[in-house]
Amino acid sequence: SSNKRADSGAGGPGIVKNYEALGGVRATFRTPLHWLHPYAEIAGGYARNNASGLYTNTITINRDTSVTQSVLSYNPSSYSNYGVFKGYVGLDIPLLPYLSLRAIELGEGEAFGSAPTLQTTTVTTSGTTTTTTTVLNTRSSDTHGVQSVGAGIVITIPFIK
Repeated sequence: SSNKRADSGAGGPGIVKNYEALGGVRATFRTPLHWLHPYAEIAGGYARNNASGLYTNTITINRDTSVTQSVLSYNPSSYSNYGVFKGYVGLDIPLLPYLSLRAIELGEGEAFGSAPTLQTTTVTTSGTTTTTTTVLNTRSSDTHGVQSVGAGIVITIPFIK
């Protein structure tokens, strides 16, 4: 699996991390098959991720051998905070009164807020030993699409009467 940015070949699987704390309302629907519990949910809250990150592109040119090497690296330690609003649809299958199988949950929403993005390109030419560094500091978009697909086990804590 891979959760890195679509516009980056840097890093490997698991390089982008996203943490969310959400609260919302859920509606469950009745079906002719009483053991299926489809639902829809609207939630809002807080998200923290390192998707904007710091990019470094290093290009090395050897004039003697005509070999060019380009390395794109990413610093995943730069986190940004966002407000987030998401909608979910899913399907739960009860196994016991307090235990359900979440067959699928699909989420779609937006994270709101802008974050700085620092992109650095360094070109080193050997043979004449020339080094050029270009730094581009931009801001990310004010909204970011957030999608999720999930499945799992749901433990329901019963109400005490």
